[in-house]
Amino acid sequence: MHKEAHGFTLLGRPEGIERLGGIDFDEVVFEHVVQGLPEAFEGLDESDPAVLSAVAAIRRDCREAKEALSSDTEVSVPVFTPAAQGAVRLHRSEFEAAIRPQVEETVEALRRAIGSAGLAPAQLSAVLLVGGSSRIPLVGQLVSEQLGRPVAVDADPKNAIAMGAVLSMLPSPSGPAAQVPSPRWVGRPGSRWRRSSPSAARRTGSGRR
Repeated sequence: MHKEAHGFTLLGRPEGIERLGGIDFDEVVFEHVVQGLPEAFEGLDESDPAVLSAVAAIRRDCREAKEALSSDTEVSVPVFTPAAQGAVRLHRSEFEAAIRPQVEETVEALRRAIGSAGLAPAQLSAVLLVGGSSRIPLVGQLVSEQLGRPVAVDADPKNAIAMGAVLSMLPSPSGPAAQVPSPRWVGRPGSRWRRSSPSAARRTGSGRR
């Protein structure tokens, strides 16, 4: 986007990674929990309401744990299923190592978007990060390191995209809204639908891994 006297002009073409978002990072935490306490997930009856409720609670806790790792260096995810109970620890370095390939993909998508606008990273004054995942320290670190530009995080990153979508639908006082080019998406082979929901995980505490 280029800021002008009466608004913004879209430069280049939007880029993205198909089916990649915060829910994928939630799944990384969930898979870590399953690997850390496999006996809690073995032989569960997926048609049992108690099992479904227990797994849903664990997924909520995984999301909370992911968000807590933006400020804490270690979290502990409680696990309570009919098969077993315990807790699984996750260090921020482990989480970042698991999601690093996906984050690097997004940085490359950003680099392509900059190039489609006829610009080079050095011409940017800064990169503004929006979306809930922008709070993950690794995201800002890789963007800054690989593009060589400072980064800033929106004051309300979770809602910035939704707010921008609403504003884009409002009539412009200076004329019709600019046409947005169709985004270019890069597929991710083997991606699958994943479930997640808001969470309430504990951040620290003793337990097994």
